[in-house]
Order: sequence, then C-alpha cells, then structure tokens
Amino acid sequence: MYNAAVGNYNHSLGALGARLNLRYVPQNTTFYPSLTANATAIRLPLVKLNDVVVNMRFTQINATIGVNSYKQLNNAQVHYGIGVGVSYLKGNGVELTGKTENRVPVAPPPYIDALMPAVTLTAEYTFPISKEKPLFAGIGGNLQYIHFFDNGRKYTSTIEDPQLGSIPVHANLQGEMVNPGIYLLVYYSFNSRGY
Repeated sequence: MYNAAVGNYNHSLGALGARLNLRYVPQNTTFYPSLTANATAIRLPLVKLNDVVVNMRFTQINATIGVNSYKQLNNAQVHYGIGVGVSYLKGNGVELTGKTENRVPVAPPPYIDALMPAVTLTAEYTFPISKEKPLFAGIGGNLQYIHFFDNGRKYTSTIEDPQLGSIPVHANLQGEMVNPGIYLLVYYSFNSRGY
C-alpha cells in the first residue's frame, strides 16, 4: 500500500481467501468473458505516529468482470486477461505494529467501510484432472490495483500510552494499493468439449 501517511513503513500480509470463477468460452474463439468474486481478510496501515503504526483489519470482497484470452498447450491451457470491478472493505478492528510496548488502542466501532473501483490482471494455467468427468484444475495469480478516491470514512480513536497518556488518532484510507494473489481452482465444464 502506497500511503504518504505511513511514510516509509513497508507493509505486507499473507491471508487465506475463497474465490469463485465463472467463465463462458464460446467455440472457435480465443476471447471470452468471465465473472470473478473473492473474499479474504486484509490489514491496512492507516497512519504512522512516530514509531507506531495504526492498522485496521478488514474483510475484503471483490467482484470483477473480465475479458480474457487463452493459448492451447497440448492438454493444458494458459488463460490471461484484465478485469474491472469493485472492492468492498469492511473494517473489523484496530491493532498496532512497531514499538507498541504498553500502548493500547482504544478503538470502538464504527470502523471504516469503503467501496472502490479496482482493476485486476490475471494469468492462469489450467489442465484436466479426470478422463471420465469434465473436471479441470487451475493455478493462477492476479494483481489488483485500487486507488482510494474517497479516502474512506474518517476514523477517530485514541492510543493509551503509559507515559504520554491519551494520543488522539484521526485516520482514513488514502493512497494506492497493489494487491497480489495466488490461487488454486477446480473447474467443472458444462459443455462436451471441455474448456
């Protein structure tokens, strides 16, 4: 996440999620539409106060409509494309990172909720896993870009510091986010030709 409010703080997070891909591939074409939805947990930095960073935990839900193409590689295929859609972030809580020591966030709800446009690039390798049934497996990756146009709702809380007392926090989502992902999928084909 590129956010001037957190300076040079490097933020990364690994989290599990769930993904649903629906795609319609007409015969004799290499371009096809797709609909993708996925949900995951994510933690984003809001503001840096000296040596502590205030983060908010979110549930992230994405919905994307894509235009894709594919290349045939023997029995396998490589799919790639671009999609546009929306990303919804629902705040769940606040936590501190950095030199937290005995500092405690006093962070009551309501938390930040935000709905933003998103652009996603995808690439996927798909291959058959059964000769009797039209089942296929896929391993892929995506790169999502989000710009926080509306900066989300302003969130106000305090940090209780044993030496400094109550430190007010006024923060919101700002900047840009590049969100990479890796996924595994199992497909079922509803037509006789497989893909």
